[in-house]
Amino acid sequence: MFNEIYPHKLNIEYKDVRPNEEDILLLYKGGSAFVKLADNKVEVPTVKDLGMDKEKTGFLFEIDSKRFFRLATETDKEFVSTEQKKLAEVGYGYVNLDNLRKTEPRHISFAIHLGLSLDRWYRKSVFCGKCGSRTVHSHKERAMVCPNCHNVIYPTISPSVIVLIRDGEEILVTRYQEAHNSYRGYALVAGYVESGETPEETVRREVMEEVGLKVKNISYVTSQPWPQSGSLLLGFVCDIDGDRDVKVEEDELELAEWINRKDLPDRSKDASLTSHLIEMFRQAKL
Repeated sequence: MFNEIYPHKLNIEYKDVRPNEEDILLLYKGGSAFVKLADNKVEVPTVKDLGMDKEKTGFLFEIDSKRFFRLATETDKEFVSTEQKKLAEVGYGYVNLDNLRKTEPRHISFAIHLGLSLDRWYRKSVFCGKCGSRTVHSHKERAMVCPNCHNVIYPTISPSVIVLIRDGEEILVTRYQEAHNSYRGYALVAGYVESGETPEETVRREVMEEVGLKVKNISYVTSQPWPQSGSLLLGFVCDIDGDRDVKVEEDELELAEWINRKDLPDRSKDASLTSHLIEMFRQAKL
């Protein structure tokens, strides 16, 4: 999975610091990052490369001893500098993060994804949701603070479940409606945990809602942060309980079908938790 960056180590703790010239500066526009991508290798610019005013940056995190910063803007308007134009001449440009999930070095790819998640949160937290006043950054932690009503805003993480449903040598795979999700490969039943639910209850509800089935023997497997949607994905495996006739929820899914272990494509190179679960089943590890 793309968040597995060992031997590199992420330190997400907030620091009230300004960058050095050799620190990484991540620029975003929509769902794209300003990077150089060639032969599946990704490069990111430094503060020096971009000639950026250090006072206009915000600290994100560290990986090993390398510090990552963002351009602290309030809007999604593209930043352009003379230095950035020079970088564009040598291959830099805005690349959609969907094209960076399998790139190397993996820890840099993960950093780009994580940076986008935090960048979006900062842009959404410029004003207090309680009284509407402009917020300021806490000097002690990663939080935006309202000086008027003292409301404190922390980054939000949305837990969701990914469910591998087994029936002997087969699993149930799905494909999203293209209007709902552009990804055209096999997926698994998935959904967000609602208020008051346990993840296991979410598994039962989502399976019934999406494919009309009952399941049993629900067991947690592993998790994965998914910065693009601000989610924490919780992977579960379970068994069919009774009738296996699928009733597809057509607003979201294009298809849902049973597929034998031997007919599953190799997903070992993909970065997602969905692929990790499918690959574990293909290799008879689930």
